[in-house]
Amino acid sequence: MEVGGRVLGTTKPPLSPLMERVARRHAEGRDVFVLAQAMVDYPPPFAFMHALREALAADTATLHTYTPDAGTVELRTALSDHADRSFGFWTDPISQILVTPGANHAAYTALSVLLDPGDDVLLISPWYFNHEMTVRLLGGNVLTVIARPEDCFVPRVDELLAAWTPRLKALILVNPNNPTGARYPNEWIESFAAALTEDSRWQNVWILSDQTYQEIYFDNEPPLSPAALPELKDRTLTAGSFSKSLALAGWRLGFLTGPKAFISETLKVQDSSVICATHASQWALCKALEETAAIADYLQDKRGLLRRRRDALYAPLSTDKNLDVCLPGGACFFFVGLPEGIDGEVFAHHLLESYDVATVPGIHFGPEWKRFLRVSYGTESPERLEQAALRLCECLASWRDT
Repeated sequence: MEVGGRVLGTTKPPLSPLMERVARRHAEGRDVFVLAQAMVDYPPPFAFMHALREALAADTATLHTYTPDAGTVELRTALSDHADRSFGFWTDPISQILVTPGANHAAYTALSVLLDPGDDVLLISPWYFNHEMTVRLLGGNVLTVIARPEDCFVPRVDELLAAWTPRLKALILVNPNNPTGARYPNEWIESFAAALTEDSRWQNVWILSDQTYQEIYFDNEPPLSPAALPELKDRTLTAGSFSKSLALAGWRLGFLTGPKAFISETLKVQDSSVICATHASQWALCKALEETAAIADYLQDKRGLLRRRRDALYAPLSTDKNLDVCLPGGACFFFVGLPEGIDGEVFAHHLLESYDVATVPGIHFGPEWKRFLRVSYGTESPERLEQAALRLCECLASWRDT
């Protein structure tokens, strides 16, 4: 039996085999520093767990049923209020929000509605590999614009505009960024919006704004959402998630917002794939989001925790002159450049096998990034992150001596 060509032409998920190697080393009694997966290790908000425990203890019958495809009205209402506070734009809870099992499914659903085979999608490289995989699975063509290390991985607006093609359907922005940790300045978003509006070629191109890390930022003001700008609001699809910000990765909760007519079409994809996000998760998230002050305190506390972890990792890495390192403005990643000529995939393998530090080779985020590593600081303490960084530097020093 043959497998479809689009699936065969799509790369396999890179993290599963890596995390299996990490698990084997743990089972062997090794103390592995896990700087690989995009995860956080802190618990969800108390209100989420409390609501879930209460509902399960009461054996609430409705939690064992489907919700409406778009999600419960109560959660969509809470999400609308949350988007207004944290994302800077209001969206109609009845007609402009789709509750999804995570931001990945939100992006997959949006692109399923947008693309016909042969259509183009513009990604900023380094890209988030699931976006690249989705475009290929749907029969689209991946176009790229390089975000340069010397610009701390913030793309240049003129190069984005120059990448337009007649079959371009969407540009995907990931801000704050996975894998680089770059936080696009709010002024950059404004200049991008102005330039896009002035270029008539772009008038029918959608912006898919993946804001999974919207609430993990280290400046005083939150990232600016394209949908918050009047000139982009009607052409922006916003994908969000609570996997990182509220530590709900295993509960699979995300959302997609956009114009009413577009969200109506997404129900076809949602119903034919997952029907709805888990009812119990929706119930508990709704209750948690209603506790606005507690959620705000939780997010502020976790931003402080991640900032301390970021700084602990940055201190040793930035002092090694053989590494290219930018200080991340958000998310929970560094995208670290090794010296020219070093294969990041080979180096990452050696780093895990000989130094018990797990990282993700940069090649998985685009072919241009062969000498890079994605280094996550979501699941280790500041003390352990400092140790892991020193091990990485030691590994590099021994590598260069051979």
